[in-house]
Amino acid sequence: MIVPHFKLPEQQQYDRISLEDAIRLYEHRLLTAAGFIYTITKIYSANGQKLNIPKPREFYEYFNIPKSTFYRALAQLGNSPELEFHWEPVVGISIWCGDEAQQVVGCVRAECDDNQLRISP
Repeated sequence: MIVPHFKLPEQQQYDRISLEDAIRLYEHRLLTAAGFIYTITKIYSANGQKLNIPKPREFYEYFNIPKSTFYRALAQLGNSPELEFHWEPVVGISIWCGDEAQQVVGCVRAECDDNQLRISP
């Protein structure tokens, strides 16, 4: 274990990332597409709760993610067991973080039209 040569602050979260911050980080290439999708999932859904994307094309175009990059990022996230990220192509795409066995009942729906992102329970 590495011991830092400075005192770490108290373990309290002072800043939570907003969607606008995540978009800005992705646009400036400080977040990868996989990191961006993972962040969006964590912003809009609780652990085990699905984020349903009925029209994936509208979703990745809204966030300016190339189609191939979007699907490659989903595969990368799904192949990282430590992240507990899951996705399935059912009536669009559902993405979620957390253990499938402890899945929260219900889901959140993401729709992108009229140049707006709408999230609804």
